[in-house]
Amino acid sequence: MRKNCFLLVILTSLYGQEYQSLPALSTDDLEIANQLFEQVEQAKKEGHSLTQSQAQMSVVPIQNKIKKLPKLATYKDIIHQAFEKEQEFKATHYVFYTAIPYMRLFQDITRKLFQIKIGKIGALKEKSFQFIRYTHDDPTYSRYPDVTTFLIHELEQNGIIDDNETRLKTILVSTNLAFFGNAGLEGESTYNYFISPQVWARAKKEWLESCLKSFGYDPIWAEKFLALQELTKTETGDLFQIFIPKNLVNQIGYISWRQGIPFDLTFIKNVFDRTLLTMSPVDQIYAKEINERLATIKQKWKERDPATVSLVEQLINNVKSGKYHLTPFLELYKLKPIALKYLNYYQARLLITNELLLNPLSGINIFRYSTLSKENELKYKQELNALISHMTQSK
Repeated sequence: MRKNCFLLVILTSLYGQEYQSLPALSTDDLEIANQLFEQVEQAKKEGHSLTQSQAQMSVVPIQNKIKKLPKLATYKDIIHQAFEKEQEFKATHYVFYTAIPYMRLFQDITRKLFQIKIGKIGALKEKSFQFIRYTHDDPTYSRYPDVTTFLIHELEQNGIIDDNETRLKTILVSTNLAFFGNAGLEGESTYNYFISPQVWARAKKEWLESCLKSFGYDPIWAEKFLALQELTKTETGDLFQIFIPKNLVNQIGYISWRQGIPFDLTFIKNVFDRTLLTMSPVDQIYAKEINERLATIKQKWKERDPATVSLVEQLINNVKSGKYHLTPFLELYKLKPIALKYLNYYQARLLITNELLLNPLSGINIFRYSTLSKENELKYKQELNALISHMTQSK
């Protein structure tokens, strides 16, 4: 029999997102957490290298946060599947996690139309690739050859990275570095967005129209496809596991903090007037403050305020020197996570380009984990395939 222990305390995220009362925790959830920790300890005893998720879970303060997460038992199969994939790819790839709600239909249409137009190539042959943007050969995703060029250009233009802006949100993916990355921080945690998808998120008809048009189809078909959306509904978001070859990762991503800001303690302390940055309730930073401070930085940079110019130019120099490269950071993350004082607060941003993140031939693998029922999935696939066939024949 399941025994529940209720967590009624209202917590406040160090990142400024106020916590709601968390769902009741069960002994089953705690048992799954302890099993995961035991697997990490066993791997260490046997001398195996750890995956990113295992490395994060090897640190006791992080374990204490994971023990408080709900629904671990409910989604234990997905957790185990994701961890097995990390083991499979750990020698050749780095892994990144994100959750995307309500977009399965768009992803499936894009994948099918890509296969019709280009072919079932690369990772598509192994069913190990998902499209996380939906327009084909869109020049939006060819503007920057790599993330260093992007960072330098954006900082020189605006003095800051702020992916709350739609134009940046379009070309950047916000990711965690482990399955339970940013554990306990609702507004930043992939796991939280997986089990509690954003109610405000929605799949826009115009996005699907643009997708169809980019593949050469009449956007009028969007209305017919959207009728299938009901069949894809689940109580969760979809979890995405992105594996990037080690030789490509510095070209694609960088170490980040909230809203895409490079994780630079000096910069953050100065921008937010924190003498210390302890990541404790003493210096918690709320979302409203972040937006206000970033707006101020943009304005002062535009006005060429000397102190702001000096601060931003140092950030640009750090980008040029490779300070925010992922390779050395993730090697330390896996080998000695306890050495990273802010382990639970690091994130990564990935730059979306036609050449890499949207290319099944790039060596990148993107796996999707869904809670869609088998019955609905079968019916949905049948109706989607029939509609795709009808549209292509009509063309």
